[in-house]
Amino acid sequence: EKVEYLSFLDLDVIKNICKKAKIPYSEVTEELDKYANKLERKRKKLEKIKDVVEAIYSFQPIREKKERDLQQQLYQYLIAKLPRNKIEVEKSISGGYKIDISINDKIGIEIKYPKSNSDLQRLVGQISIYSKHFDYVLPVIFAKKGNLDLANFIYEIEENENVKAIVKKPAED
Repeated sequence: EKVEYLSFLDLDVIKNICKKAKIPYSEVTEELDKYANKLERKRKKLEKIKDVVEAIYSFQPIREKKERDLQQQLYQYLIAKLPRNKIEVEKSISGGYKIDISINDKIGIEIKYPKSNSDLQRLVGQISIYSKHFDYVLPVIFAKKGNLDLANFIYEIEENENVKAIVKKPAED
């Protein structure tokens, strides 16, 4: 967390903070370099699936009541937007698990319409499992602003370099 916070600061500001706090400057820059390299690796990986990510961001759901409705709508949308891809719904993976949508057996999409933080906590476990079976996992979270601790959950699941969370506003009733 400290490294992520510091990554937004100018290098001279970081040096001054280190001097005042009597922290060895080299240790801080080493951590910042590691963090920057991690972000760059993630950016390069996600560049390979840019078309899928862009399609999901452009998707606008019609009135939905359940995750299953969103799953079917997104599945149909992706088939139309990405016609040269093998897109499957409810793709079975080992252990009896099923991911909502699979693209080319490489990209897994898990849809969540969370009502509580426990729904998001379950997603953390699902992402952990799915990331072992897919090159990329894209949790698509349809969430209204509210009592959800969304930022912390996203931070937790995106620790994995192969995961990119996409947050969308659900359709209005």
